[in-house]
Amino acid sequence: MADFGEIIDKFIAILLAIFEALSPDLVSRNVNSVENSFSGFGDFPSTTARWTTFTTSTFSSSSTEAPLTFVALLNGTRFPDFSANVCQSDFCRDYADSATFTLNTDVDPCDDFYAFACTGTSKITSSDDRRENVDQRPVETGRNGLSSVPTQLRNRTFTRLRGLLESNAPTESQSASKARQIYKACLNSGPGSEPANVDSLRLILSQVIGGWPLITPTWNASAFDLYRSLATAKSLGFDALFQWGVAENPDDPSRNTINLGEAVLGLASPDFYNSDSAASIRQAYRELIGNVASLLVGDNSTVNTLDVRDLVDLETKLANETSIAVNSTTKNLMSISAFIRQYEPTSRLGRELLNLFKTVLKGVRLDNSLTASSVINVENPTFFQLLGSQLGTVERLGVDGKRVLANYIGWNIVFTQLPLLGSAYRRALQTFATSAGVIVELDGTGGLGKPKWQECVEFVNGKMGNAVGALYVREFVPPEAKAKVMDIIAMVKNAALQYVTGATWLDLPDKTAAIEKLQAVVDYVGYPDFIVDNITLLDAYYDEISVADSHFDNMQKLSRFALHQQLRKLGGQNGRNIDNDTSPATVNAFYYYDKNLIALFAGLMQQPFFNMDAPDYVNYAGIGYLYAHEVTYVFQEKGSKSNGSGLPVAGWSATTLNAYRALVNSLRSQYRTFPPTRTLLPTVSPEDSDLVADNLALQFVLTAYRSNHTTPEQALPKLEQFSADMQLLLSFAHNWCEASAESTKGSLRSSASLSLQTYSKRLRVDIPLVNLPDFSDIYKCDLNSQIGSSRKVLL
Repeated sequence: MADFGEIIDKFIAILLAIFEALSPDLVSRNVNSVENSFSGFGDFPSTTARWTTFTTSTFSSSSTEAPLTFVALLNGTRFPDFSANVCQSDFCRDYADSATFTLNTDVDPCDDFYAFACTGTSKITSSDDRRENVDQRPVETGRNGLSSVPTQLRNRTFTRLRGLLESNAPTESQSASKARQIYKACLNSGPGSEPANVDSLRLILSQVIGGWPLITPTWNASAFDLYRSLATAKSLGFDALFQWGVAENPDDPSRNTINLGEAVLGLASPDFYNSDSAASIRQAYRELIGNVASLLVGDNSTVNTLDVRDLVDLETKLANETSIAVNSTTKNLMSISAFIRQYEPTSRLGRELLNLFKTVLKGVRLDNSLTASSVINVENPTFFQLLGSQLGTVERLGVDGKRVLANYIGWNIVFTQLPLLGSAYRRALQTFATSAGVIVELDGTGGLGKPKWQECVEFVNGKMGNAVGALYVREFVPPEAKAKVMDIIAMVKNAALQYVTGATWLDLPDKTAAIEKLQAVVDYVGYPDFIVDNITLLDAYYDEISVADSHFDNMQKLSRFALHQQLRKLGGQNGRNIDNDTSPATVNAFYYYDKNLIALFAGLMQQPFFNMDAPDYVNYAGIGYLYAHEVTYVFQEKGSKSNGSGLPVAGWSATTLNAYRALVNSLRSQYRTFPPTRTLLPTVSPEDSDLVADNLALQFVLTAYRSNHTTPEQALPKLEQFSADMQLLLSFAHNWCEASAESTKGSLRSSASLSLQTYSKRLRVDIPLVNLPDFSDIYKCDLNSQIGSSRKVLL
């Protein structure tokens, strides 16, 4: 019996004969051009390698889908056929539809893999999106992305959360019920509730400063005390004059301490307060304050322009003090008494500081936990030295000085609440933004193009992450999914360990430290178990929150709840976990340097990155790649400066550092000179760590997959000619296809800070494949081809 290759040869010969009879010139020209383009692949059985294309019979001429063409080796040796073992699940058929929809078989994958994988069409819609009727508008989250995260995936997640929060389905969880009520209040907020919001704001101003002097003719200066007002503002969730809170001790992240920050400023940069080029911004800012005050007064009243001038003058001085620093480090640990002795020996700020802290901590019954000997971290001691002197000068002005300080604190509060006060206030804010050339995020209003439901989903998910996450996980993440992802990342981590063990650019001490640190990495996968296993514990965490009918009031309650949760950490022991600090429904992955922890959130455990029914090569190319990308940060330059517990260490030797930078320079040179994408080079240079991560992640994934699969998996339908390794690389590129088909505005935040727009997606696909040692073997490429090139940067 003839083997399958012979049958294919005969079949293609018959087709060519038919086509030649119809158009001999066309067939001759096409075959010759193919031979000229793809000769020289090396020695193959029986004939020289040649490419041709044929259309599958899967599509009829009346089909609404685009015909699919495959690049096929004439003698059947380059792409062997796996049709005897093809996955026929719904997932495989849907995924194959999506992947083949963008496949451009007029392009040789050995010369431009990105174009081969992505330029067949620009329309990408996964089966999940078709079924759920996802809103296709781009989502802007104001975050920096880590990798290829399709906008449709984020849209799909928001749509799912919307359904869960709008559902009337019964739930045993009180926290879930609270989240739904808060979402509903947000959704119902609008013109009818805005007058009440203004009244609530007036009440806050009255509590903090006895009313805003700028709009209160009867303001009583004798009743105003600066430090009592600062304590009241902080207790309600507002910082003024300077920022402070509870944060990890920089020397020991397992412990917490009070952290003193810098000034609270209305403009985006201290430079805007003085530079000549920002004069129009300052004018627009003063006009904004005056316009808002006039709106609050009502009756087309005008406000005292001298009050506005004095307020901005004080803020300008604070901005100037903020920009002055004796040293560049933000780690300055000292006791409260030492700080006062060194920087505030004569100012009232020094005398009142401890009492200010204790007054606020009393709200969580921790006022007795702080003494003058307690250690705090001061980000910019020079700022506080100048601040104490500046405040003393203002207070010596008597009534006029108190008025300036109260106006400044009042504006700090009002400015943060403008989007919730009504359309007139939002127009004033937008006018300022337009004049200043800046973007203002109008939270919870839909004022900048987002649908209101999405603003409300983001708000609730950001404030009650585990409560919302519990709803999401129960509905969309099967229990066995977490175990499967953990298996994948364990294999990827092993691949990273293998790499580090053999890395020649690390000297022995640094290599030993890197191996120990990799072995100590904590993995946060999907969600903390208690949010689905222990509803009582979940509800206890949110017990303090009482829900109001007003969205404005709920915002204040949630702000105070977040403050109290932060303050309760003072002096406590930090575990290396983020269980109560994040939202499982986040579509992102982070590496936390101070905890040596990698987080893959449940929002990523969906197509195109993960599916329980997907072949492993798809999941490894998706969720496995995202983990691999993050794990490289563990042992790169910044990662070397903390140990396996996240504690600070000295970092690399000069030998390792020089070798690493030589590798990075080689990568940069390769990116700058790689054709045919020179016009796509970045205007913003990517970080060293991002370049290395892109190139190593794919190597780790391929190594991990091969280690866990000694027998071939099923092929995808219509892609029978692709081996598992080929499909893994195609799936990797396909994720970038989905990213490139979207608005360039979307991005995600990552502790690794890798923006989707940092540099060309084409380069992020093609160059890691160039540097992948086995690529030419996998795709049978000539070593003189662009992607199969022997000119590799071997990391």
